[in-house]
Amino acid sequence: MTKEGIERLKRSARDSVAASNYKLWVHIDSVSQSGMSKKVSVYFTDKLVCGDIAIYQMNYTIGKIIGGFNEKSGNIMVRGCGFNVAQHVIERLSYELYGDRERIDYNWLR
Repeated sequence: MTKEGIERLKRSARDSVAASNYKLWVHIDSVSQSGMSKKVSVYFTDKLVCGDIAIYQMNYTIGKIIGGFNEKSGNIMVRGCGFNVAQHVIERLSYELYGDRERIDYNWLR
């Protein structure tokens, strides 16, 4: 993906977050046998005007913004161990979008 494409994704993500009552949910889909890589999914929930909740999978958008999107599995691939994977993904996203690692809040999806 080109730099312009990634910038468009960033603008779209910032606009979506700013215009909604959102929550991000992080789920670890799988862990490699060695424990050194994990496949993660991130979901965006938005409370609609009618009171319903819309759920969107954000793997492609977030994976392209922070790097690590796995085309084959459709997940975000995170390598390494000894850290909170969900926090790592959300802090990187927050930094890429706002220049501040603590601007976006998240929840675990178990």
